[in-house]
Amino acid sequence: MAAVRPPVQMASAGKSIVIVQGGFLFTLPRTFNSSVTLRGTQGFRFDPSLGHGSFPAAQCGESQTACLPGTTVSVLGLWNGLDVLGTVVWRGKTFPSPGINSGGVIVMITGQFVAPPQADAATVTFPFTLTGFVQPEDNGVSLPFEGHGIATVHLVWDLTLGPGGQWALHDSRYEFNGAHSS
Repeated sequence: MAAVRPPVQMASAGKSIVIVQGGFLFTLPRTFNSSVTLRGTQGFRFDPSLGHGSFPAAQCGESQTACLPGTTVSVLGLWNGLDVLGTVVWRGKTFPSPGINSGGVIVMITGQFVAPPQADAATVTFPFTLTGFVQPEDNGVSLPFEGHGIATVHLVWDLTLGPGGQWALHDSRYEFNGAHSS
């Protein structure tokens, strides 16, 4: 008789995994390279490779008016499905990449900052929030996660962006500080 494998249990009812370590690093020019590390409660680890999607603060350098001095810049990073590939470790068990073999994955970063006065370069820091979920197998397990941290964005003044120029994103780092709401 074959051994019956017990089903993987849902993450604690209604409780999200809290990301307490790791971060995102995005570098330019013109094409984004990213490095992502997520470590959280319940033995959660996810080091995805991000593909196409919406990169946070990318509108700085793409729009003629998005990053003028004094403008509130809404930051949104959003990836799902095959744009997020990498294995998931949860409670000591390793699962294949959720974007290929499962019900899904969503990773979203939100925040905002005010574009600084014109200069050659500037560094801006601001709080950000991460939310999302991974469903590493087709058996209905969904692992919601959340985290908060501080983002550091490096901007350069780009004269090729509209009359007089505007801020363009050079690189950004989103680091988790372990703080979270209950």
